Amino acid sequence: MSAEWFGAEKSWMKVRSVNKTMNVVEWDMDVLKEITTSVQSKWNMMERADGTYRASSIKGSATVCDDLHSKRPSIKALGYARSSLPKSCPIKEGLYSLRNHLPNENYFPVIIPGSQWRLANTWSAAGKTIIKFHVDIKIDRTRKLQGRRRRRRRGLRAQQEHGGGGGAGGAR
Repeated sequence: MSAEWFGAEKSWMKVRSVNKTMNVVEWDMDVLKEITTSVQSKWNMMERADGTYRASSIKGSATVCDDLHSKRPSIKALGYARSSLPKSCPIKEGLYSLRNHLPNENYFPVIIPGSQWRLANTWSAAGKTIIKFHVDIKIDRTRKLQGRRRRRRRGLRAQQEHGGGGGAGGAR
């Protein structure tokens, strides 16, 4: 973390356990220098395999300002939209925070294999890294798949109760 850009004493990020199955992301960011469209964000999803994280093909870059409005699921996991950060740039000097953000597996498409990921993010300005951080994510694929099966079964039951099934609009 660059001491020119962020106050180290007041800036932190952690994942806090609420119970056995739920964790929340919380952070404070003490911005000492205005963040404008010149600050770049590079992110990379890394899959955990054999006890280490390996880079995947899921990566991207944008300005930090663009990330504040991002609809990309992995960026939504960071909780910018729920934080006290302004919704547009510039980000003025000040203390910003996020509390009780619950990133969930619905932020990640089913096509993403594996269950343990690290979202690594680096912000840079004028070619220099100003902050690096990461969030470790565990995706519970069984819950997600069970939810889809339940919805499908409920839909089939509703069609059967109302005389549906077969033909156009029937069970698929």
